[in-house]
Amino acid sequence: MFFNKPKKKKGVTEYIRTVDPPPSLILAIEKRQIITFIYDDYFRIVEPHACGVLSNGRCVLIGYQTGGQSQSESDPPWRTFSVEKIHDLQSRDDTFSTNRPDYNPNDSRLNPVYARV
Repeated sequence: MFFNKPKKKKGVTEYIRTVDPPPSLILAIEKRQIITFIYDDYFRIVEPHACGVLSNGRCVLIGYQTGGQSQSESDPPWRTFSVEKIHDLQSRDDTFSTNRPDYNPNDSRLNPVYARV
């Protein structure tokens, strides 16, 4: 799904959120389960740390990519994934016990926050 065109309201642009995160993603964050999925045609292995909505209305997953591929292998492992572009989401049995370096549990970009570790 994609976002509807922004609406203008008294000179302010409001974005309409059209995608909610799947319950399995929220549960994986709460249980600290490693997840796998396809994103932009690339297989990803990710430690999910937070899921919420950006100010533009886009629902995103904040995660630390530990394996798989990406368009640019030189990117840092912290990624922001648009939830509507995540396909074939699977939770694995293995978990992660600690937060990765540079994780900010109070990330002010997300409002509301659906889940976070």
